[in-house]
Amino acid sequence: MAEDEKSKRTLVRNRWAWYFYDFGNSAYAAVVLLAVYSAYFKEKVVGGAEGSRLWGVSVGIAMLCVALISPVLGAIADFSASKKKLLLVFTAVACGFTALLSLVGEGDVVMGMVFFILAEVGYRGAQVFYNSLLPEIAEPDDIGRVSGIGWALGSAGGVLCLLIILPLIMIFKGPIMIRLSFIITAVYFALASIPIFTRFK
Repeated sequence: MAEDEKSKRTLVRNRWAWYFYDFGNSAYAAVVLLAVYSAYFKEKVVGGAEGSRLWGVSVGIAMLCVALISPVLGAIADFSASKKKLLLVFTAVACGFTALLSLVGEGDVVMGMVFFILAEVGYRGAQVFYNSLLPEIAEPDDIGRVSGIGWALGSAGGVLCLLIILPLIMIFKGPIMIRLSFIITAVYFALASIPIFTRFK
């Protein structure tokens, strides 16, 4: 009985650690991909129609890189005991290069593209190992429910990060606050990921 109770507590703890990771990494998707960096790159770093074109090129290169490495990462995730270590590596890449986006100013086109591509590869690569942990916290008939909770909390995390950042950008007008928002996003992502590296067993 005591052993069953301990196992139940461990399962609950692992699930919440998994949920919190989604809560954090959705901030990256909301701020970098959707609302802030994409617009900043197109309108300020590059400008005009060329901005939209080069943003599309950056996204395309990132997706190509992810497509090339995903089969290898998937095989590693299926057969390796180092899922958490590799999740940590790719999360660190995502957070690190998200923070480095703060260095991208007007005209820093190559830097802006390279840092984004590396952040995106880190983010997508981390998702492979994050998703591979799901069967460890849910039985096959429970995967949909657990995954759905993670998605819902992830969406809430992305919205919350935007609610923190967008008012600051509107109050403190100018590129400095926009660039600082990428550091805030990286820290937000990193802090929310701590439980999966320290509490997930």
